[in-house]
Amino acid sequence: MTVYAPIALFVYNRFTHIKKVVESIKKNSISKKSNIFIFSDFSNDDIEQNKIKKIRKYLKNLKGFKKIKIIERKHNMGTSKNILDGLNEIFKKYNRCIIIEDDILVSKDFLYQMNYCLEKFRNFKNIASVEGYMYPVQFKKNTPNYFLLKGTGCWGWATWRRSWKNYEDSAHKLLNKFHGKKELVYDFDYYNSYPYYRMLKKQKWSKKKSWAVKWYASNFLKNNYTIYFKNTLVKNIGLDGSGENCKIDYQINQKKFNNLKFKIEINDKPDENVIVKKDIAKYLKKKFSLNNKLNFIIKKLIP
Repeated sequence: MTVYAPIALFVYNRFTHIKKVVESIKKNSISKKSNIFIFSDFSNDDIEQNKIKKIRKYLKNLKGFKKIKIIERKHNMGTSKNILDGLNEIFKKYNRCIIIEDDILVSKDFLYQMNYCLEKFRNFKNIASVEGYMYPVQFKKNTPNYFLLKGTGCWGWATWRRSWKNYEDSAHKLLNKFHGKKELVYDFDYYNSYPYYRMLKKQKWSKKKSWAVKWYASNFLKNNYTIYFKNTLVKNIGLDGSGENCKIDYQINQKKFNNLKFKIEINDKPDENVIVKKDIAKYLKKKFSLNNKLNFIIKKLIP
């Protein structure tokens, strides 16, 4: 009998987003065979509390899963702490988990592909996770359907207990390992195409805590890899200004879902696909340099 990994769904106050995400998960044929744990954050604001009560009422009537457990936070934890505490709780009992946030739509074969990889690579200690998201990069025709990249992602993903133990929550400790190593920072920033290192430095003083950049850094520094797919298996619908840490961006998720089921083979000594990483870096550099120019023009035109 196949035992499927539990799903951890993290939600807050976006009712429309949550309904769409839940429906996308239910379109997966194995959702009925999967346990789902829903971690519902709370708020100190009266208006937000009314939204959350509506969401919790909807979740209590939810069907379509083997088992549904709703964990209702009694005070506002924030996205980062809600996820960290939630996963720590999950991994006390389970050795693997599929993680989805309330703005991540998943393809109809997302659960299948995550479970397949979790089972197949459970003993590969230097493979940290499986990532569902991929930027809409125009890859070369000979680019494989899947590949390894150093570090981790955070938009629709899966991991094991043994990997989650590597998570380091101290930005100070992580930054110390980068100190004086310019080449390491260059690699961490995808060849200076995206400011991950700057994001990590901000975690020393920012009130907006990000578990994701620390999860990425924790595994990057240990030379651990994540399995990525050439075509994205998920779509972020939260880049509309409604999320806690997301700016508005309407171009980042235009690639269609890849619903094909395919088997994956990786050598006993896996390594990063540097060619793919350069393609992604090229895309990021072009995209975010263009965004910076547009932001500069907008600021000039609109005082």
